[in-house]
Amino acid sequence: MSSMPVTPAKKQPRSTTLTVRKTGAFKRELPDIFVSQTHFKRAMRKLKDIKPDVKIKNQRDRQRRYCASTLDGLMKGLTIPITEIMDNYKYTFKKLHPFEATVADLVIKSRVKKGLPDLSHIMSEVKTLRSSTSKLAKEYASQASKAASAIEAKDLLEEGTEKLKELYNSTINPQAICLEQLVDLQKDLRRIPVLELDTLTLVLVGTPNVGKSSIVRDVSSGTPEINNYPFTTRSVTIGHIVNKETEQRFQVMDTPGLLDRPVEDRNEMEKLTFASLAHLPTAVMFVIDPSGLAGEQSNLQAQLNVRKMLRERFPRRPWVDVVSKADLDIPQEVMDQMPEGYLNVSVKEGISMDKLRAVIEDLLGNKLKTMLNSIKEQKSNTNAEPELDAEVD
Repeated sequence: MSSMPVTPAKKQPRSTTLTVRKTGAFKRELPDIFVSQTHFKRAMRKLKDIKPDVKIKNQRDRQRRYCASTLDGLMKGLTIPITEIMDNYKYTFKKLHPFEATVADLVIKSRVKKGLPDLSHIMSEVKTLRSSTSKLAKEYASQASKAASAIEAKDLLEEGTEKLKELYNSTINPQAICLEQLVDLQKDLRRIPVLELDTLTLVLVGTPNVGKSSIVRDVSSGTPEINNYPFTTRSVTIGHIVNKETEQRFQVMDTPGLLDRPVEDRNEMEKLTFASLAHLPTAVMFVIDPSGLAGEQSNLQAQLNVRKMLRERFPRRPWVDVVSKADLDIPQEVMDQMPEGYLNVSVKEGISMDKLRAVIEDLLGNKLKTMLNSIKEQKSNTNAEPELDAEVD
């Protein structure tokens, strides 16, 4: 056998690997689910291999066995996938990364606000549907196995099959709608974007309209990804930076704007920002627009209040303050209110953007790695799951 020439693999950018789980469980782990009538049709197709046992010479006994076996096979074709669905959901949610668990909770809560059932209600209905299926199928299978004649056994098979078909017809049995509801919910869960937890990440935070996404686009090495979440029409921009010298690859993402308001008034998008900070291995860039052009909800005092709250809540995070309007003539009395050590940049004019990139690489390549190594050491000393910072409200 002749050997083929081996082409050396191209050198790939090195990633800084963290010992954390990856998101994307809903895309990887959840089984395919079908609406109720399709679920029934799929179970019926599995019966084609069930044949009358020709070894049984008595026609009545042969038909009894065949009809009872067919009803039992139909029951299993309907209930086993449901059991797998329930077990799979339980396992998947139990093993979710904390960030993905928080986002999934936000997805479900946003659906409830629209009048849709939550996951626990749907699963309760699915479990009841499975029980009803088993009870009905076993009842008809038992009767068929004791039928007085071959014709009676055949009639019981047809009647039992029709009853089970009606059980999975949501226009006849409202309970069957639970499978449709689960299909709809699963579509939303699978729409949750997959984040690279093995890549050191910089999160840009601030109030709305301060220029976070513009900075992400400018500092990224390529075209950033636009990620959409099921509970909002707004998107989150994620870009990447590759250090050509060290070949390290970093991730940069903007987050939905935070408003200066109480915890109980936060919406799902604001909670997504907190989830990013609380559960992902990130450094923080707080973006401030002091120009007064970002809107009333992003007035300067509101921005400084939000910054103070976040700084107190996430004290260990590597942090840089960035003022985003260096191209504008901002009064000195306004600039005097900026946090100590801020970096004044302008995406529009390219002011200090190279310096900002260097700061980002220092935050991620040095300071964030130091923080994560400290957390890893804490975990090895205590045998406990380390906390990055505070929990999400």
